[in-house]
Amino acid sequence: MNMSVMVDYISQIELEKQLFHKYTLIETGKTPSENFNIKLSPKISKKAQDYGFLLKIMNMICSLDETNRNIIRVNQAWECINNSNEESMIYNTRTLHIIHSANAHIIHDIRRFIDDIISMHWILSQQEFVSDVKISGLGNYLNNMNKEYKVFDNFKSFLTRINDIENAYKHSIANNMSTLIGRDEPYIFALYSKNNKNFLNPRLIDIPLKELIMNFNEFYKISFSMLENIN
Repeated sequence: MNMSVMVDYISQIELEKQLFHKYTLIETGKTPSENFNIKLSPKISKKAQDYGFLLKIMNMICSLDETNRNIIRVNQAWECINNSNEESMIYNTRTLHIIHSANAHIIHDIRRFIDDIISMHWILSQQEFVSDVKISGLGNYLNNMNKEYKVFDNFKSFLTRINDIENAYKHSIANNMSTLIGRDEPYIFALYSKNNKNFLNPRLIDIPLKELIMNFNEFYKISFSMLENIN
């Protein structure tokens, strides 16, 4: 291998480690540029292995590398605006839309990760092997009318906010928040009109980006512990 390539790789990882100290990022045990090490795979039950979930979990963890890159992009673009950087004054709409677009990807990635965790946990909670998934994600979980499956209810407030913001980005015609970014720190904003009813009077949803990631990191750790212990 070309030595300069290895030097560049090591330098990139060191830079990213510094960013983990500067910003609140998703704690997967690696920086975005580091190769995946099997030691990073959480322990899972034999039943989960029999379903073939180990490879899926590895891919889920690696997919969060791009989420972390988007978190970094949002923080750096927000700093550019907040510090009255001349570049942001020239490229003002571009900088705002970097934040808006990256926020949409962050919410989507986190929502998809949660969907997968809920689906896998529901499958493993069944006594018999199943091929149909009744609780196949966050929406199913929150809309589960009989509430016979409550294992993630400690995170209900966080999960509901994620669900609403993601739905606002996906479906709400009222959602047009590209000029709101947070005064003292990066925020994610969304205007949500559920099912686009009364869309002229949408509900404002907001969450500090740092709080979002801290809450997700807690969910991340506990969810893998649950997958390890369920048989």
